[in-house]
Amino acid sequence: MTHTPGPWKLDGYETVGMYIEGDNGVEVCEFHRDNYNPSDAALIAAAPDLLEAARDASNQLRTIAALLNHIPKRYAAAIGPIIRYGDIDAAIAKAEGKQP
Repeated sequence: MTHTPGPWKLDGYETVGMYIEGDNGVEVCEFHRDNYNPSDAALIAAAPDLLEAARDASNQLRTIAALLNHIPKRYAAAIGPIIRYGDIDAAIAKAEGKQP
């Protein structure tokens, strides 16, 4: 599944309705003036950037986890438990439509 390329931007008029548009000019979604919530709109507009950041973070954490095999065990034992990329991977899967 692919999504409309980012960045996405919010546009329109709050008195009539707002919409989110992809970088290619395609409308991603719209909000009727009666159900427009600025916080929801901002979160949706940031979705492509958030997905890319999550992918980068997951990859970096995997690299760090692999490096733990090459450092003294006392350091690896302290660092290992804080490296949790499962939640990030679950969010990525949900964004990609691979998880209900």
